[in-house]
Parts: sequence; structure tokens; C-alpha cells
Amino acid sequence: MRDEGLTADAVERIVLHFARSIIHCIDGNPLKSHCAQYILPVALVNGAISVADLFFDRRETDQRIAALSRHVTVVADDGELEALFPAKYATIFEVELKDGRTLRQRNDRALGYPETPMSEAQLLGKARALFATVAAPARVEAPPAVIDGLADAPSVAPFARLMGAAPDA
Repeated sequence: MRDEGLTADAVERIVLHFARSIIHCIDGNPLKSHCAQYILPVALVNGAISVADLFFDRRETDQRIAALSRHVTVVADDGELEALFPAKYATIFEVELKDGRTLRQRNDRALGYPETPMSEAQLLGKARALFATVAAPARVEAPPAVIDGLADAPSVAPFARLMGAAPDA
């Protein structure tokens, strides 16, 4: 999506190839966070996934997400992807564009695994994006500082207070 500058309007169909042994985890999963037919259209239409997207079914309120969801197919792979599982959760994405092109990309490890670690900037950016969905700007900046000092802190009380605080209205 980012590499090609794709928008939802340019996409005709998304095909996701996944190992047969684990396909049940993403093909039509009722958990929105794990449902390929939901999460891929949300990410494409909105450019990102927010915490709220996991609690509110955007297919009910956004016609572009609903339409694209109907054009996501998950295909069980019995060959190379299956052979790699469980050592790797390899995936092949195929995106058919309305202009007739098909883009294909394989990913053997998702970002965040030990073999594909997130950079400090990526990790901080993800944390801030998640915190921003439930907290005011001042609280968004507090967690990284508290977490960074946690290993040497005499007490986990500041972290516990921060994590135990109710979301901002």
C-alpha cells in the first residue's frame, strides 16, 4: 500500500495466500483484529488501523470498507507456505488493480518479530498512535518516558497509575 501509493479506489480485489494449517485464524474470523476480510480493507481505506476499528465494525458505517471487504479472498496454500509453517507465517498478497495490473508481494515475517524488529522510531510511533485513540495529548507523551525508566525504577507505581487511568473523555 505504502510502496505503491495505493488507494482503496484503485483496488479491484485482494487475494491473501496463507498456510492451510493456520488459515482458520484469519479467514472470516469473528475477531475483527484477525479477520483478513475486515482488517485489510480498513487499513487500505483509512491508511491505518485504530484501536476503535477493532471494537466498531466499520463495514456498518463506511460503504467503501464494506464494498472492499466483499472483494477480499483468502486462499489456503498447501505448498511452500504450508511447508514453512509454523517456523514462519509466510503470506503472499496479490492486489488486483482496476487498471488491470496485479501487484504481488510475499512476506515471511511480520514486522515486530525478533527477525524483523521495529526501530525505536516505529515502536514509539505505534505506541503514540495507540495511546492517542484514548488519551489527551499530554497523556500520549507520558507512557514512553515512564516505560523507558521502568527497568531501573524503584517502583512500578507510576506505570501502574498510568495504565490504570481511565481513558480520557
